[in-house]
Amino acid sequence: MDIRISPKILFLACFAFFVTPVLPLTQNVYLNSLDIYVTPFVLLSFVLLGFTRRIFVTIVYLVLILFGYLLALEFIYQSGDPTGILVFLRLIPGLVVAYMLAYWFYTCYREDSLKYFFYFVLIIALVQGGVLWISFFNDEFRALMDSIFWRSPDAAYHLVYLRVPAFSPSGGDGLGMNQALLCLMATGSLYYIQGYKKLMVLMGILLSMIGTVFTARYGLLVGLPILVLLFLNEWKSSMLTKAAILLFLLVSSLTTVYLLLPLISEWANLLILLNGYEDPLARALSGFRNYGSSGEIEFATLRVLFVDMMLLPDDPFRFLFGNGDFGQMAVNTIDADSGYVRMLFGMGAVGTLTYLMLLLYAVLSVVKKLYLADFQLLNRSRLESAKSLAIYVILIALFIMLGHFKIMYIHTRIVTVLFFTLIFLLHLVFSQVSVSPRDDVLPADAVGAS
Repeated sequence: MDIRISPKILFLACFAFFVTPVLPLTQNVYLNSLDIYVTPFVLLSFVLLGFTRRIFVTIVYLVLILFGYLLALEFIYQSGDPTGILVFLRLIPGLVVAYMLAYWFYTCYREDSLKYFFYFVLIIALVQGGVLWISFFNDEFRALMDSIFWRSPDAAYHLVYLRVPAFSPSGGDGLGMNQALLCLMATGSLYYIQGYKKLMVLMGILLSMIGTVFTARYGLLVGLPILVLLFLNEWKSSMLTKAAILLFLLVSSLTTVYLLLPLISEWANLLILLNGYEDPLARALSGFRNYGSSGEIEFATLRVLFVDMMLLPDDPFRFLFGNGDFGQMAVNTIDADSGYVRMLFGMGAVGTLTYLMLLLYAVLSVVKKLYLADFQLLNRSRLESAKSLAIYVILIALFIMLGHFKIMYIHTRIVTVLFFTLIFLLHLVFSQVSVSPRDDVLPADAVGAS
């Protein structure tokens, strides 16, 4: 059986899964997300098609092992914290959705499937970036968005009314990092765009990335350096030239910031005075507010995140294996935002490293295929195209890993669907590349046979 969908329906499905707009449809917040209503059709299509690839099966097996591991921890310790169990339970449909989106891209566009995947991501990133910019500077547009999309009454006031929520229930680090991830992945479209259009797209991506500061600053802080590396990775030039450009950008940026420090400090204090500390721009510039008086730049948030909140379980057994408590329950919180710290408490070093090995396996399986590619990719005649794409995948994975330092991020719905759609699509596109004497496709895989 072959279940095809039109490109327009595929784009709408991608928008639902990559942005997860939330409408005021029901009393249940989770069921308000538009992607939830698309998921049953995707799961049914997966069951009817009845085929999988080895990469998908391996990842799902590892997730099921971790799910069973967390069930055992809950049975033994009865922590009452369902965080880990729910996370890995939701990973399964997320992986299925990612697999089916990759399949539909491949069946719709075949050899151009990567190009259109990157185009779809680019459009979605620019749309949400535009919403962030317009909402921040135009109160009427923001009020319109607030009337269409659901805003959480339980979220802190500043997350809903000061930071820009866009299509989400509230603003914050999750939305900021999701938008930054979309912008980073949208750089893949630059492989297919030439001339002045490439410059226009590059500027659009950069502005959309900067727009993340209107909802939270961490996505921009981590994403902007990786965005520069992705731009340089795509640019056809020698490594020496790229290194020289990177050094120039670094020196010129630091010099510009240094020269503008007095002005930035004055602006930061003015914003805090007028709008309060939780204003997005005031918060982004808060580290410079004392420069005018003390001559020092403060990185208080980074110090709290990477020093004060870097906690370890006191019990050696819990450090190794966890006890199922991720600190998400009000009665037993963990004074740390970092996803790695929470995972270490909840599932121990064994469980945490197992999940990170799952991500590493997904990345390395694609990188190995790309480096073994011996045919043209992206309409270029150079083998470096495939190797450049391998570096692209590594940099995207690096951003996701760094994002997990701030919140529980690497296993969220948007990350799972967006990142693994790319992983599975690359496996489909490169299905002709053998990484071992055995076929990478299971016998029942209809796509591999096409």
